[in-house]
Amino acid sequence: MPTSIGRRRLSGRWNVQGTGGVSHEAIYQWIWRGKASKDPITAGLYKHLKHGRRRRKRGNYNDSREILNGRVGIEKRPKVVEQRTRLGDLEADFMMGKAHKSALLVITDRATLLTRLKKATSRQTDCTEATIEQMLTPRQ
Repeated sequence: MPTSIGRRRLSGRWNVQGTGGVSHEAIYQWIWRGKASKDPITAGLYKHLKHGRRRRKRGNYNDSREILNGRVGIEKRPKVVEQRTRLGDLEADFMMGKAHKSALLVITDRATLLTRLKKATSRQTDCTEATIEQMLTPRQ
């Protein structure tokens, strides 16, 4: 199959001629299966593809963000927190800068909407916990 004719053109040509060919997507899948199976006949076919690699679809990956230790999800909050009447129910989040290069740690009291901001040095779990603790410690 390593010829100058493209896979889409080949499958389209088969449709014009009335030959029972296969779709261009099926050809690509066959080529990538050959590479993965280390089959000596089809192992090198991917090198003849125009771009030489598989395209990655957006959103087709697992979330790789760190979860804070002892974090309580929104769905597990007590009902009184939703009423926003009790002082001291805090909500923390990051405000991301341009291209995710910098971040602000934002802590808001849900009842009074009192907000505290601090530039985060790192978004790693241990640094975030230390920054939150520092922000909540009363000043002298």
